Amino acid sequence: MTTSLGEYFVNKCLEATTQTDPWPYAQFPDALPADSFNKLKKSIVNIDRDRLKDDHNKDADRKSFTKDDFPSFKEFTDSNSAWRKEHSDPRTGELGQFAQWVDAKHKSNNTLQNPTYLYPAQWKEWGIDFVDEIYEIGQAVLDNARALCDKFPKYHWYEKRGLNVHLKVDPPAPFEYYIHTDNIFKTWTSIIYIDPDENEGTELYSAKEGVVHRPKAFGDRTSNPDDFNFIKKLPWKPNTNFTLCSDLDRTYHSYSNPSDQMRFTLCMFQGKYKANGGFFIEDKNKPIVNKWAGLTIDPASKR
Repeated sequence: MTTSLGEYFVNKCLEATTQTDPWPYAQFPDALPADSFNKLKKSIVNIDRDRLKDDHNKDADRKSFTKDDFPSFKEFTDSNSAWRKEHSDPRTGELGQFAQWVDAKHKSNNTLQNPTYLYPAQWKEWGIDFVDEIYEIGQAVLDNARALCDKFPKYHWYEKRGLNVHLKVDPPAPFEYYIHTDNIFKTWTSIIYIDPDENEGTELYSAKEGVVHRPKAFGDRTSNPDDFNFIKKLPWKPNTNFTLCSDLDRTYHSYSNPSDQMRFTLCMFQGKYKANGGFFIEDKNKPIVNKWAGLTIDPASKR
C-alpha cells in the first residue's frame, strides 16, 4: 500500500522521539521523502535572489504580504497605528516582546534585515513548484492535529483552528532572531530546514530565575539575552524537521544566519484561526479560501 505524502510526514512526526532538554521538542531527519524534498530544494536553489532582495526593499509600506507581521517604519512610529496597538500592552502601552526587538533594529538603522515570507499563494509566481504537496501535507496535519500535539506534555487547544504555512527567507549575515516563545495563538510548530547545505539550527534556552514570563500575547519582560541560559544549538541539515508545542513559560528559542547566503525554511504553525494572518481555516461546513495563504480545506475531510 502506497503511503501518501501527508501520511508520510505525519507518521515521521508521530514516530519521532520527544526530547526533554531543556524542554519538550523533537528533531528528526528525512522530514519529507527524498523525491519530494529534492523537488522543493530545486525550486529554492533556482529562485531569483536578486528579485527577492528588490521586492523586500521596495515593500517598505507592506503593499504586499512578504513581510508578514513586520511593520513599516510609519506603522512602527505611529502610536495610534493598528500594528502598534496590537503589539503593545493595552494596560501600560509598553511594547511587547516582538515590538521591542523591532525597536532595537530601527535604532540600529538595520531596518532591512528582516525575513521575507512567501505564502503558497505566491509560490507559482516565484517558480516554487510545491503547492499541491503542501496542500496535502497541511490537510494531513489538520486531520491529525490532536495526535501531533499529544506528543508534547503541554499545549493550548483551539476548536477553531487553522494552519499558517510559508517559506521563510532570512537575510544573510549578520542576522539574529530574538529569543522568544511562539505566541499564544500557535499551538504546534514545524520547521523544515531547506537551504543552504551548511548553516546553524535552532538555539534552545531556559529562562533565568526571576524572569517574568509573558501573559498571552504581550510581554512584561524584555527579550534581553541576559535573561536566559543558552542550553544548546541544534544541528542544521537539509530536510531535518524541528517540532514543538509552544509553552509560554518554557519553550524559549532563537536562531541566526551566520552565512553569506539566504537561509530558507518551510514553516508550518497549527493554531487559532486568525483572519488575514496567513492561516486557512478548518471548517466542516464549507470551504474557505484565505487569499493570503492560497489554500483551502475540504469540508468533507474528517476532523
